[in-house]
Amino acid sequence: MSQNNNQNGLGVLLALSNTFTNPHSKKVMRFIVALFITALLVVYVKNRDRAAFIQYQQLQSQQQQMHTEWMNILLEESTWGNYGRIEQIASQNMGMIVPVAQNIKILVLPGNTSVAGVPNLSDNDSITNSGS
Repeated sequence: MSQNNNQNGLGVLLALSNTFTNPHSKKVMRFIVALFITALLVVYVKNRDRAAFIQYQQLQSQQQQMHTEWMNILLEESTWGNYGRIEQIASQNMGMIVPVAQNIKILVLPGNTSVAGVPNLSDNDSITNSGS
């Protein structure tokens, strides 16, 4: 059996040596080298593809976590900024009250032609207060 293996190995070596003496051997060798390089490049690209996909999945997971956190922050902001809550804290903790309409006075500084919530005023317009 070992003699048979030696003969097979010898046959392969003889076939290879004949290949190198063949006039087309340079083309065959170039093809084999190109095939080997291509195989290595396929392995390299496949490895990079797997690494990039793993990183992509991690980034997607991180994005989902950040989106959830952002939604929680927006919910918390809307809760803390709720006018009813602000009014309750102002009245309970600071003793503030909402003034009645007769006690509200709007002051317009000279040169200002607009007031928040009031349309632009010309010099001839005036703001009147029914309580004054």
